[in-house]
Amino acid sequence: METLPVIMSGLVVGISLGLMGGGGSLLAVPLLVYGVGQSPHMALGTSLASVGATALSGALRRVFEGHVAIARGLQFAILGAGGTYLGTRANSGVPGPVLLILLAALTVFLAVQMWRKGGSEGKDGVENREKGKEVRPIQLIAAALGTGFASGFFGIGGGFIIVPALVLVAGLPMGTAVATSLLVISINGAVGVVSYAIQGRSIDYAVAGIFVTGGLGGMWLGQTLGEKLDDRVLARVFASTLMLVAAFLIYKNLWAI
Repeated sequence: METLPVIMSGLVVGISLGLMGGGGSLLAVPLLVYGVGQSPHMALGTSLASVGATALSGALRRVFEGHVAIARGLQFAILGAGGTYLGTRANSGVPGPVLLILLAALTVFLAVQMWRKGGSEGKDGVENREKGKEVRPIQLIAAALGTGFASGFFGIGGGFIIVPALVLVAGLPMGTAVATSLLVISINGAVGVVSYAIQGRSIDYAVAGIFVTGGLGGMWLGQTLGEKLDDRVLARVFASTLMLVAAFLIYKNLWAI
């Protein structure tokens, strides 16, 4: 194992998580597969551990700043724990190339949503709709379970689902939802790691530890830069990056199915 590619992969994911919150972890699995050389299934587990720990560092910073709705975040994560376990169970029987093609499809979907956000006047218009929202239990449970399943199945944090769910279903302000999503992502990662252990599946903890080392620095840098950069420009740049990643995944795996 070469240490530098792992650290750089963690740095990239940390920066993207710090800058964008939702969607940043989508880069983890491709980087672990093609940058570090892991198999797709090993990368999924390693990503859950790495992204979860990296998100925890960002969540702690936001907690100390008073930006995290801790009770609502814990509620969302606990409700989604079953979905995370089911997601890890479901991906075990799916061939690696198929998993990566499905991840590419999810990446394209998110890239399109981010591009639209970049072209809107506000942060995808959510701020104008969040006022007066009441918590809707059924929708909250469904969103939490869906996010948990996506996290476990794809080895991702699921922030791109968590943030709008916390705003539109749980009634949190946008800034609080973004900060709270990091707490949920960290718990999703922990549940995913426990799920892998229950199933007797391997996670490369050595790689995960080094990945997190880069991710911690990247998270701090991303959060610091995110306070100074224009949200709409960031959304467009990141959307373009995700489209390139999706195209690469399709190119590398379509013929292997």
